[in-house]
Amino acid sequence: MDGEEVHLIPVPKGHTDGDTLVQFVSNNILMTGDFFRSVGYPNIDRANGGNLKGILEALRITISLCDAKTKVIPGHGLPVDREAVVAQRDLIIAVRDKVAALVVQGKSINEVIAAKPTADFDASTENAAGSSARFIRGLYAELSDKP
Repeated sequence: MDGEEVHLIPVPKGHTDGDTLVQFVSNNILMTGDFFRSVGYPNIDRANGGNLKGILEALRITISLCDAKTKVIPGHGLPVDREAVVAQRDLIIAVRDKVAALVVQGKSINEVIAAKPTADFDASTENAAGSSARFIRGLYAELSDKP
């Protein structure tokens, strides 16, 4: 594309069932689409084929293609570096583990939201208030097999 080598890399169903990572090789840029966002919490769109395992694998692939100078263009938010993608992956795992423990305890979705499993990240997550409950609901649905 305009002399640039561009790779379209299919990634597992993460945000939706059509996620694709776009790599601009010469410019060291990765464009993630909505499976990674630099604002708010992740959006695992289960209604359109997305799932937790897929989003974690898509992030793993993205991280593996980054070096210290890679620019990552998210589906939402400003461009970031590799460390921001690593931080997002780690956030997802930490919140997933908290939600999973609450699911095992038999907590309802309202009880899980009230427990604030994202609290450790809310201060450093732009638009946390607007996306925290959505993220928790998605995790709860996957981990409990309840819609």
